[in-house]
Amino acid sequence: MYLSAAWMPLLPIYFGSQHQNMGESFSPAGAGLRFGVLYTGLNFINTGLEISGSWYTFDGSTSSLQHSVTAGINLVAQKHPLNRRIALSFRLGAGLSFLPSSDEAFSLEKSLYTNIGASIIICISEHVFLETGIDHNNWFTEEPSGCIKPWLGLGWQF
Repeated sequence: MYLSAAWMPLLPIYFGSQHQNMGESFSPAGAGLRFGVLYTGLNFINTGLEISGSWYTFDGSTSSLQHSVTAGINLVAQKHPLNRRIALSFRLGAGLSFLPSSDEAFSLEKSLYTNIGASIIICISEHVFLETGIDHNNWFTEEPSGCIKPWLGLGWQF
């Protein structure tokens, strides 16, 4: 099991005119949390599930600061290529995004997204690790929208 927190800026790469879950420019204000459980019984790869959440801010359509919160679940595959100090992780999942600062309600189909990501883990002690990676989120709205979230975090292995 592990728990990690990360700085996670937001970089929109394509967006539809009706998309409300992210702005149209880079936003450095963002954070993410992850809690995962991996099965380590296989010799060649660790697999498991991860619950993730993130928060970020962006300039909304009315030039006011908007807040967005996401919650998702990911399938995780992790490989230790050289030793137990370094690992590569790959994620594939889906989630929902919410705009708690907005008065507008929008449908489930506009808040559903998919996620794919990769990261490098460096264990600095038996329980503490540093992790850096990049995620891509895609919303399947009428005009698809997507962003890249590079991140740098610190975690704890149980």
